Amino acid sequence: MLKRTRSTSHAKLDYMAPDMPMIIQRTTLSASAPRTLTTDYRWHDDIEYIYVYSGTLSINVDGAVYSASEGQVIILNSRHLHSMYSVTGDDCEYLNITFSPVVLSAAPYIERTFVKPLLENEGFTAMVLKLGQDWSDRIINGIRRIGDSYEQNGYDSLMESMSIVYDIWNMLYSRIPRSGESRSNGKHELAIMRLMIDHIRGHYNAKMTLESLCRAGGVSVSYGSKLFKKYLGSSPVDFVIDYRLNKSTHLLKHTGASVKEVAAKVGFVNSGYYAKRFRERFGMTPSEFRARYS
Repeated sequence: MLKRTRSTSHAKLDYMAPDMPMIIQRTTLSASAPRTLTTDYRWHDDIEYIYVYSGTLSINVDGAVYSASEGQVIILNSRHLHSMYSVTGDDCEYLNITFSPVVLSAAPYIERTFVKPLLENEGFTAMVLKLGQDWSDRIINGIRRIGDSYEQNGYDSLMESMSIVYDIWNMLYSRIPRSGESRSNGKHELAIMRLMIDHIRGHYNAKMTLESLCRAGGVSVSYGSKLFKKYLGSSPVDFVIDYRLNKSTHLLKHTGASVKEVAAKVGFVNSGYYAKRFRERFGMTPSEFRARYS
């Protein structure tokens, strides 16, 4: 059966098996929280084909937003910072097919000629496909067919699914213009971003300065700030505050800790400042949030 999950945080899952580096999963991204609450930023080497069953799914990819509604598809390329969120008042249900580029690389020639040129294409970060053109219709229907077949037949459907995955990549390869540039500089910048975001994840509940954050990435404050603006559309300080606010919503919903205790647990020294920023972000006080969503 097609595995279904329901979460406000789309966590990275283990592959089906070590020798089958693919995930086929139907997920509901809950909208039973403020629209501004997004999933955590993540990145990985995998490629994602995403079909939206209902609602509207938005993905912030390296600071740019891609949105797809019912019957539409988002293709997400490898190694980009991204975060998903629902922008409607309803839950967003979608099919996520995540797979390693290894799946496409049947031989060194195939990998070198047809896979790497797209993976390293500066112009191919993500794309939204809508019905209306023969090739996009074929991709959308193919992704939907993978989900339907896997739900009905499980692992017995994987040979068919693999042929569709290859067919889709072939269509993308033939239609996405080559940028003529590699992503070597982008890879270096994203490696720095990963170090800084990992530092935030590990130290968000402790005292953190802009200097210490950028030092974790091995860069100056000015360069680190520039990268945050480029890839996340935010200053490092605002990103840390938003990260702490998002973390606090889980504590408000699932623990009995006081607002002051919640503020301290996520790194706010002043509970009054925490409440002020929370209200600015979510349009309600922490207490009102708890009453509404817990």
